[in-house]
Amino acid sequence: MNGLKAVTDLAVYLSKAIAIKVFKYEKKTGFTGEYLVVNCLPFAFGKVINDVNVLNLNIHVPDSKSSEVDSKRLGEIYEDIAELIPTQNENEDVDGLYLNGGYYYISSDSNPIKDTDGTHFINLKINVTFNDLKMN
Repeated sequence: MNGLKAVTDLAVYLSKAIAIKVFKYEKKTGFTGEYLVVNCLPFAFGKVINDVNVLNLNIHVPDSKSSEVDSKRLGEIYEDIAELIPTQNENEDVDGLYLNGGYYYISSDSNPIKDTDGTHFINLKINVTFNDLKMN
């Protein structure tokens, strides 16, 4: 399994499960509205069972008319995603969402961050644990 495949698997899953536009790596030029962006941090290579890697899932919501963060809407979308991808910390034993040889789970989130496109976003770190050697 590599980062490109993990990003694609999660993006495809989310685009079918949630009514918000999902982009891989970056937003399409000119797009406006709510959207999600999935990308990855560098992935470790090898054939290690239970190797954990990290994806970024950014939830973008347009700013209010006064250019302020719409924290209510960010929270609503976050809750929708948390119903699809379980949360987990290092002290919990949660399998997560299983997609094509990997378990996906939310490991952390961020405060809202202002972006240059008139949105604020929350960054979710999605840990991916691979357990299928055939996927490497």
